[in-house]
Amino acid sequence: MDDEITISSLAQQASSVEELQQIASQRGWSENQLESATKERFAILEDAIKSYDNIGFFEQYCDFVSKEWGGHTSKKIQENVNETYDRMVWKNSKILKTNRSGYGLVVGRIQSGKTAHMIGLSMRAMDTLLNENGEEYNTVIILSGLLDDLRKQTYSRILDLDIPGVRIFPHKADFNSTNQEAKEEMFEAFCNIEPCILVVKKNHAVIEAILEYLADDEIDIQMGERRILIIDDECDHASIDSGHAESSENLDD
Repeated sequence: MDDEITISSLAQQASSVEELQQIASQRGWSENQLESATKERFAILEDAIKSYDNIGFFEQYCDFVSKEWGGHTSKKIQENVNETYDRMVWKNSKILKTNRSGYGLVVGRIQSGKTAHMIGLSMRAMDTLLNENGEEYNTVIILSGLLDDLRKQTYSRILDLDIPGVRIFPHKADFNSTNQEAKEEMFEAFCNIEPCILVVKKNHAVIEAILEYLADDEIDIQMGERRILIIDDECDHASIDSGHAESSENLDD
């Protein structure tokens, strides 16, 4: 039987009430122990949500950066992200009217803070306080490199922000055609109004599995409510070779 310290420690590792209930069931906790652990783990979250009622995702992110790396770094990230987002809005102002996708490119030096910028841009895009109603994105898909270690690293960095009201998945294995848990996470995320971030490898099998699932009737019906921002974190690596897209030359050349 787990003691109070063990229960408290395990409770802090749970990312949802449902996950905590599963832990309690597996370890044989009593109803009183589960109730106590739930209050301890998620009462803090409830307080945080209340305290952030008037603070958007982007401001919360900038506050996090300021605490971790200082106010100067936070200010620079805020300026750069806002400039990038302003360019996105300017470039894509007629997208809704023409029903087409928009494109953009951000280039950064090695270890220049590209990941911090990318996460900040995601939070800025989803921020309902900084965007006019209907213009905010509610879904961000991040292609985080070819290796699963890179995917886990990006996922962990976003998860560590602990910003209330943003879903981040898949929690465990990367999305694929047989990963039913990841599919259920996507279905649940798309059926809720809160924004979500999907972090996956930049792998053709992963992307094909996502596209295949999005075409299923159960999830396709939700797509009309999703405004999606796709971020390719490795646009210079393993991207589509479109050099001959407008050419009549032999593609084999």
